[in-house]
Amino acid sequence: MRLEKNSSLFINKKFLKFLLFILLVLSPLITNSQILITEVMYNPEGDDSDREWIEAINLGESINVKTNKNGWRIFDGKNRILKGENFIWNKNEIIIFVQNINKFLSEYPNVKNKLIEASFYLKNKEGTIKIIDENKNVLAEFSYNSNLGGNGNGYSLIYENGQIIEGRTYKGSPGIYPEPTQRTEKQKENEDTLSTQAIIDLPTKTLESSIQINKSSEINSSSETKNKDQASSISQNSSIGTSSISEGKYTLLITEFLPNLKGKDEGEFVEIYNYGDEKIDLINVYLVIGNKKYKLYGEIQPKEYKVFYNTELNFNIKNSGDTLKLVDSKNNIIFSISYSGKSKEGKSFARDNSGNWKWANPSPAKENIFAMEDEILINKETNKGENLKSDSANYENIENINSENLAQMNKKYLSLSNLQILLIGLFLSIILSIIFLLFFK
Repeated sequence: MRLEKNSSLFINKKFLKFLLFILLVLSPLITNSQILITEVMYNPEGDDSDREWIEAINLGESINVKTNKNGWRIFDGKNRILKGENFIWNKNEIIIFVQNINKFLSEYPNVKNKLIEASFYLKNKEGTIKIIDENKNVLAEFSYNSNLGGNGNGYSLIYENGQIIEGRTYKGSPGIYPEPTQRTEKQKENEDTLSTQAIIDLPTKTLESSIQINKSSEINSSSETKNKDQASSISQNSSIGTSSISEGKYTLLITEFLPNLKGKDEGEFVEIYNYGDEKIDLINVYLVIGNKKYKLYGEIQPKEYKVFYNTELNFNIKNSGDTLKLVDSKNNIIFSISYSGKSKEGKSFARDNSGNWKWANPSPAKENIFAMEDEILINKETNKGENLKSDSANYENIENINSENLAQMNKKYLSLSNLQILLIGLFLSIILSIIFLLFFK
């Protein structure tokens, strides 16, 4: 009887050691499955030399990344070491792996993300990219072929809804995840010689009316001003004003803009709406922010939106107040809006169908539905000339491109594979088995 008991204990100890061994082996597979390759520029338009890049995000906890000879690798068919100093990859942080940092920044000067250099080479026909840690664990994998798109046409490949597809942003959107929903295209060569990234000083022309927003929760109206401006007071220490002028055939409004993202400000945008009945060519229309002028491009169909991001036009909307205008080639103001004070982080200014401006969740190129609790920043727009009319501008709470709700958005874009589910189930079974053996044997 004693021998049988000792034999049972010996078997239980061996089994316990085996379970612990399996646990140690499987733990890295589960804990390190939080890195995701989100965008790849494998074949840039024109010369590929030092212009390829890989975007990845850490969806798990912060990770210590070792570089150089004994550190992490980018696999492109061969293992390529990461250059530079060791670093910490923070949760929800987007990192860009590049071939040459200086060349990357010359092409993407507004990208402020961490850039890690490695001497990788991405094949144009097809390839597999892996991120491998110092223990040779594969943390992320991205397989592609030229049939998916992005083959020398200026677009990248992105990971979206569990699939790899061609991106929508010309030259890619490094540092922005998820990618903006609206497609941007290369500017036509026969357009004005001023490029979309050119910045020109603009003489100050002010036709704005304004309202004051103070700490009082009362809403007051005022008709003392020349243009019968209306004023309102709400619980924000900021002010905002708008004006609009009918110039020729430009039936355009600025209907939303995002000045202050959570964290870094890559992803600021300005949304323009055509409230008329004819399409509008933007070849002679400019966006003015502060005293800097940016040439627009493309067309806007009737009752449709067009969105411009700071990643394509290189603009910056000040967080503490700014003026945005649409002007024609003669600097005549088509529409103008200004605000001052501290803007809400991660919120956009959005216009409803009555001309009221409210804080809203950013939703570029989408109709909007305002929540009941949204505060009115402008009681009513004022204008000169023709009274501007527009359809309802309802903004659904989707595509909020900022780090504040990145974890929530990732639920749309990520799903666990069957292997991961199996490993997690096995992991839990092992834990329960160990607990059972320790307390019931």
